[in-house]
Amino acid sequence: MDYRKSRFGQLAGIGILILGFVLSACSPRIIHEVTTETKIEYRDSLVYRDSLVKVPIPLEKDQAIVHIGDTSHLETSVAQSTAYIGGDGFLHHQLENKKGELSTVAKIPIHYLYTGVTTTTKETLTKEVKVEKSLSWWQKFRLGAFWWLVILSVGLLIWTFRKQVAALIKLII
Repeated sequence: MDYRKSRFGQLAGIGILILGFVLSACSPRIIHEVTTETKIEYRDSLVYRDSLVKVPIPLEKDQAIVHIGDTSHLETSVAQSTAYIGGDGFLHHQLENKKGELSTVAKIPIHYLYTGVTTTTKETLTKEVKVEKSLSWWQKFRLGAFWWLVILSVGLLIWTFRKQVAALIKLII
């Protein structure tokens, strides 16, 4: 069996041709890379601070009923009172606040929130190197024609097997 006349032989020849184009082509690669890294830091804390707070005087009241000639003495947490009816028939009443302050310890929360953003950028640049000798016309042609030759080879391969490709498309559809 002659491989050049069979379908397998044609396919193998075209595959070797495409592989030859791919392996013989070269292209320069220019690398320019920029990497940016962003870190976001959150710190959330709650601190309680003891503090002395002055409070208003509490509302208190008291009452006493006594006979004539008796003395009435009343006292609350912040004041004391003494009252009596004298020989002249008048009510004598003395009210006196106690010395000192009312205070209590309160825990006051203090909320701290810190948000910090740190951005780091790394950049890789290519260095231009002067070449002693420029590319020949053949090297320039090979560099420029690589993709055209690949497209042409794939088109030629599809054209060669157009009946099989059409039957495969009909089978899929």
